[in-house]
Amino acid sequence: MRAVRFHDYGSPAVLRVDEVPVPQPGPGQLLVRVTAAGIGFADVQIRAGLMRQTALPDLPMPFSPGFEVAGTVADVGPGVDPATVGRRVVSATSGGGYAEWRWCPPLRPCPALP
Repeated sequence: MRAVRFHDYGSPAVLRVDEVPVPQPGPGQLLVRVTAAGIGFADVQIRAGLMRQTALPDLPMPFSPGFEVAGTVADVGPGVDPATVGRRVVSATSGGGYAEWRWCPPLRPCPALP
């Protein structure tokens, strides 16, 4: 699969498309075919290296940003209802959203509004 990653900190020019293996969902996780990824302030700050002294001193390189994704569940890990496959979802992740596929944490229902 293709994933946008950076191998060193810097301007947007450090981003490149790499071929990486498709992740597999673990217990309680979903495999999402990503159709949209958020580009947030944190993504830009991390790529530029402005958070490495405080929030992320041990960031593994290469790193794929993208902390929010939207897409369709393609597979599920052990302990997840198979009926989840095919559902459209949004998820917060720990990075890695700038890719074609991303495992995501389990779905959580939204609280009911009054």
